[in-house]
Amino acid sequence: MRVRAEIDSASARQDVNRNAEVGVTLAFEHEGVWYPGQEWNDFGFRVLGFWLEQILRIRDGRSTTPEFEFLDGAFCLSGSVHADGMVDLVPQHADTDFRWQLEWSDVENAIIIAAKSLCDQASELALEPRGIEGIHAGLRRLSE
Repeated sequence: MRVRAEIDSASARQDVNRNAEVGVTLAFEHEGVWYPGQEWNDFGFRVLGFWLEQILRIRDGRSTTPEFEFLDGAFCLSGSVHADGMVDLVPQHADTDFRWQLEWSDVENAIIIAAKSLCDQASELALEPRGIEGIHAGLRRLSE
């Protein structure tokens, strides 16, 4: 399991200057299958902030059913975390039919790595994109 999170550096500065959301290539990949697609572009900073909140909800016992929603389109991976640490992830999109079964810790790690990578990319480009504060807050709370 991995999460691809890459800033398009060519358009990112224009987005920030216009006070627009920075577009990010953002997708899950597991065993060669991409969701929603390998080149999917979304509001990655806000999305990853939401996903970190889903991790926190699982960790503190508020939920066992994470929802990893994308903002640009009707794409969502719905999960069910089991007592043995496994998770089933199922897409909630009519044209996609698969079920991923994997360790919850692998999902957590993939999202955390992607969030940190996105922050590093923004720093390297000297950007302060909208939504980055949600990632910073989520990462801080996860490290407590």
